[in-house]
Amino acid sequence: MRLFILLLLTTTMVSAQGLLEDFEDNRFVNYSFVSGVLNDAITNPDMSGVNTSSKCAEYIRNPSEQYDLLQVRPYDTFDNVADYVSGNKVITIDVWSSTPNTVVQIDFQNSSLVEPTNYPIGRHSRYVGVTTTTNTWETVNLIYQEQPDVTVQDTDIDEFVLLFNPDSYDNISLYFDNINGPEYYCLTETLYPMIEFDDFECQRSIDYVYMDGSLEVIQNPDVNTTNNSINVGKYTRSDWSIDDVIVFDFKQTLNLQDTESIYVKVWSSVAKEIRLSLQDVDGSSGGNVFDVSRNHSGSGNWEVLEFNYAGLIPSNVDITKGVLLFAPDETGTAYEFYYDELRKDIANQVSLVETKDEIKIEHNTIYFSDHQLKNIELFDISGKKIDDTQIGSSYKIKNKGLVLIHVSYSSGKSELIKYLNL
Repeated sequence: MRLFILLLLTTTMVSAQGLLEDFEDNRFVNYSFVSGVLNDAITNPDMSGVNTSSKCAEYIRNPSEQYDLLQVRPYDTFDNVADYVSGNKVITIDVWSSTPNTVVQIDFQNSSLVEPTNYPIGRHSRYVGVTTTTNTWETVNLIYQEQPDVTVQDTDIDEFVLLFNPDSYDNISLYFDNINGPEYYCLTETLYPMIEFDDFECQRSIDYVYMDGSLEVIQNPDVNTTNNSINVGKYTRSDWSIDDVIVFDFKQTLNLQDTESIYVKVWSSVAKEIRLSLQDVDGSSGGNVFDVSRNHSGSGNWEVLEFNYAGLIPSNVDITKGVLLFAPDETGTAYEFYYDELRKDIANQVSLVETKDEIKIEHNTIYFSDHQLKNIELFDISGKKIDDTQIGSSYKIKNKGLVLIHVSYSSGKSELIKYLNL
């Protein structure tokens, strides 16, 4: 009865959230574990009603798991989830299910505290909704139910689990899309889908369609001046495929001038060839395949590899996909590679600190080309605010380590800068 009463109140609640996942341009979460089968970024089978998106996800529940779940992580800690506990904000998700009264549940938690057998430790709060229709899209509001572990702070949530018909052995399949929930900095960052292809944080604008090995998002194991990112991709090569591949689609046709290159940062402890193949829609079967290879020294450091295709791609060929090969023409060893910041840039002009034209960083000082008053908020990697001040043309970064600098201009514009102060 309690759940029924809570659901009746949803029409009076304020539903203001951030779009965390739409399987298209807004993909600000990573699926670190899935009990069943997740087919993401597939064609929406019913582009009508409340969800006319072209893409969504299909989920097939594992009937052998009583609490089948998807473990979902943002690329940093959520700002604050207090409004979701109070009901000032509501989690929503679009669901298409053929099963009547499908229960949808999300639990916020802290990944450093949660273990499979230590419930309720680390589980901050639970939110539940139920579908009211079948065979059509509907937006389900997930309403706060309880707080299993009250010691977890509202600002310490870096993970949630998504469950469909929990506490059962159902073998249902359904579609879901448009997860709206707590905000964090990625939701306000400007996206550059045809420049920044994948940085394993906010800029994730390519669709991975196939890989022989396994790719996971992890914390950067070697933060330094060459790569100060928080997260990177870890790719474990298959030990059976002689040409192990990672195949991805670009959001739009790639326009690559002779003066431009594709760059990727790679960390490896083995000296191997890295090959990037740009292809048209027909891929290897169509003949329009353009390969460029570079070598990593195997130094156990981050190295910036440049792939330049000057003179290789005819103007009448539309590049729509890429194939990344680590240690091609080899088999038998499951090598591990880390890569990050796959992007397009002017040849030989990659900057270690990526900022805009009106900003320059030298000797741990940010210089602004304009002299207008602006507000600076400085955060450490955990999201804790360590400075809040107003400045004019320059700002000295005094705190060591990886910091996030939020700049608010008097015009209303804002931007976020990541910087490693050694």
